[in-house]
Amino acid sequence: MTFSRILTAPPSNKPPEITYLFIDGGYLRRSYKDCTSQWFGNDVGDGRDIDFAAIKSHFKAKKVFYYDCLDEIQNKNEKDEDFKARVSQQKNDFNQIRSLEGYHVKLGTLVGNPKRQKEVDVLLTVDMMNHTIRNNMTKAVLIAGDRDF
Repeated sequence: MTFSRILTAPPSNKPPEITYLFIDGGYLRRSYKDCTSQWFGNDVGDGRDIDFAAIKSHFKAKKVFYYDCLDEIQNKNEKDEDFKARVSQQKNDFNQIRSLEGYHVKLGTLVGNPKRQKEVDVLLTVDMMNHTIRNNMTKAVLIAGDRDF
């Protein structure tokens, strides 16, 4: 008679790792544009071809929170039809990101000249703190370039 025994690890009291990813979209696009411009030349990479699914996968994130601003300030010398097309394209881009599994998009506002994001850092920080307090995640990953973070 032959006996075999399967060894298993003892049950762990440690909760499974749940990663949430928080992205400052303005920073991500700027970095993407700077890097692709540096590598491939000028006017390459406007950020519209960023592979958001790959980013989520790379960090093994369960959820991704993407913060950005809709640029509804018409540029000086920008024709009305060009302005409307640009805003429409931005809305489409944000809806495309929203349609990805596990992605949530939150928008702040743009102000001033030069244009600056407002509310994005606050939205991001409050969400990160709320998910931490509620124990929704065990690990947070932040993609941002602000030194105040």
